[in-house]
Amino acid sequence: MSGDGDVGPGRFVAESYWPHPAAEDVRSAARRTRRAAAALPADAGRVRLLRCTLAPTDELCTWWFEADSVAAVVAVGQAVGLDFERVTPALDVWPGRRRG
Repeated sequence: MSGDGDVGPGRFVAESYWPHPAAEDVRSAARRTRRAAAALPADAGRVRLLRCTLAPTDELCTWWFEADSVAAVVAVGQAVGLDFERVTPALDVWPGRRRG
């Protein structure tokens, strides 16, 4: 895992590697992760799972969170038995829309 623990409120991406992943297993883990995030003690920080993307041929899941810190994301992962290989601050970057 990389990144410092007190980045502040923002977006984070976590990576987990699963041998021979099944989409339903990932969906189940995402449901457990959302429940664990909602139940996380206030002193651990706020965490919300935004989405999870599975790349089955690479055996990679990327988990996008909105959270207070890397440590809060790691705490949620540990609560549901997910061993994130890496958790880092992330930015959503979208091209701007042109008007008229």
